This record gives sequence, structure tokens and C-alpha cells, in this order.
Amino acid sequence: MRECEIAEAEIVRRTLLLSFFFVALFLLFRKVELGLGLALGCAGSIVNFKLLARNVRSLVKLTPFRVKSFAFKGYLLRYLFTGLVLLLSFKIIGLSFWITALGFLMVKLAIYTKYV
Repeated sequence: MRECEIAEAEIVRRTLLLSFFFVALFLLFRKVELGLGLALGCAGSIVNFKLLARNVRSLVKLTPFRVKSFAFKGYLLRYLFTGLVLLLSFKIIGLSFWITALGFLMVKLAIYTKYV
């Protein structure tokens, strides 16, 4: 289990480094609203990934009968969280909805840069 926690921490660290790079790039070109949208998407992505990791650690300890319902509840919780973050970026004037949605892909990009 320790290996999973190390990999999780490494993925979060890489995600933060990538997001800081892209946010700094947006700020360098004076696109503050794009940088804030990307930061919100990256933060949501990291929280979503941490929820997934916590859910997987809990599922390993459960009986096979309870796994399906527990996994489905975690799945719905993560989708609800993603929807709320995207709704927040849509409602706040000045944040870019599409850049926030791209921010949610940062964890995937961090995984690809490490393991592929």
C-alpha cells in the first residue's frame, strides 16, 4: 500500500508543477482569467484524483458484495464534484469554462508524462 501512496504523491506533485508552469505562462501573457480558470480546473482535478485514490483504498478492504454499491457512490460523488466546479467556472464572470475543463485533464497529463 505504501507504493500506491508514493505514486499518488508523485502524480499530485507532477500535476502541481505542470499547472504552475501553464498558469505562469498565462500570467506572463497577461491572461489572468485564463490562469485562474486553469488553476481552478487543476485544483478540482487534484481533489478528484485524491477522492478516487481514497475510494480505491477503501474498496480493497470491503467484501465483494459491498464493493459495487460503494464504488457507485464514490463515482457519483466525483461526478457531482466535477459538475459543481465546472458550474462554478461557468457562473463566475471572468473565468474561462473551457480552460477550467482543460485543467481537469492535468492529472492525466501528469500520469502520461511519468508512465508513458
